[in-house]
Amino acid sequence: MDRNLGLERAISIVGSQKALAAILGVSPQSVSQWVNGSRPLPSEHCPVIEEATGKRVVCEELFPNFRWDVLRKPVRKKGAN
Repeated sequence: MDRNLGLERAISIVGSQKALAAILGVSPQSVSQWVNGSRPLPSEHCPVIEEATGKRVVCEELFPNFRWDVLRKPVRKKGAN
């Protein structure tokens, strides 16, 4: 697997792998494995990382093979045209 450059930028923004691990509630070792590509970043962490970086790193950059556009569509209310 390749290094996750978006994740590296996010770590730089929040200050350290340890800081990002604390934000996500995971071990620093997990973050290290995601960065070096030995394990994939779980998609459920992407929105939290996006928020933690003030949207300077977005989900699409962290996990490009996921259909984020589907999740970002506004929800239509019943009866609204």
